[in-house]
Amino acid sequence: MKPNRIFKTTETPNPAVDAVLNHGFAAIDHDTSLALPFGKRVIEALKPYDIEPHLDYVADFFVVDLNRFPLSERRGRLSQAIQALT
Repeated sequence: MKPNRIFKTTETPNPAVDAVLNHGFAAIDHDTSLALPFGKRVIEALKPYDIEPHLDYVADFFVVDLNRFPLSERRGRLSQAIQALT
């Protein structure tokens, strides 16, 4: 399994979906106008799985599985994991 990374909005959402399933989140690199539609495509692709995907912003936009990273950890463990990608 490849380590988690920041995903570009120009690529297919499949690797970001895999990152959410394997790591609990996928960081998205780009501005709001491109990151939001890409994040929504990732969430749509995650529908068949038993997770609770959520699109949010901490340093970058990201899709996170709220079952693994509750919003209460947004500034803690999740923020640290996202910062480690940069």
